[in-house]
Amino acid sequence: MPDLAMCSGGACLLKEECYRHRAKPTEFRQSYFGTPPFKGDDCEYFYDLKGWPPSYVRTMAECTAAEERIAKAQKEHEEEHGA
Repeated sequence: MPDLAMCSGGACLLKEECYRHRAKPTEFRQSYFGTPPFKGDDCEYFYDLKGWPPSYVRTMAECTAAEERIAKAQKEHEEEHGA
């Protein structure tokens, strides 16, 4: 759905209210920032999710589950191919 680079959120304090973190990703070829771009409690790429229909936004539980899957896949890749 989103035609923008999404963000995994990491330790960002704004991620719960950011569309880049909470948007439902496109099933195929969704782009993400390599590293969440926040600095302290600010992010120049923050995109307020207010006003987006609920059907376009993931719950925080869905976001957390996605982050866990990504972390697991990265760990498996590093174990298989070396860090």
